[in-house]
Amino acid sequence: MYPAAKSRHDLYDSATARPAATTAASASGGELASARARGRVGGHRPKLTADQAALAQRLYDEREKTVQQIADMFSVPRSTVYGHLDRAKTVPRQPKKTKAMKP
Repeated sequence: MYPAAKSRHDLYDSATARPAATTAASASGGELASARARGRVGGHRPKLTADQAALAQRLYDEREKTVQQIADMFSVPRSTVYGHLDRAKTVPRQPKKTKAMKP
């Protein structure tokens, strides 16, 4: 019934705790196509709404706030803010120029 296993741990897929023989069937495109036909889409919902992402982009581009400050505003990690920034429009920040100290 199941493929020959070296130990009892080989009989189960560790990620799903299902018998190893059934995990290939669950990953088939048939179920995904069926879900799409019902209007479902895969993946996580974005943490920021479109309006929040646009505000974050504006604040970042106009240099009004740092990425950390923007992340704190929306209670998300910095990586989430970076993920929502449009890389095509975003100008990389240059380090602040410090004034040369007189000896």
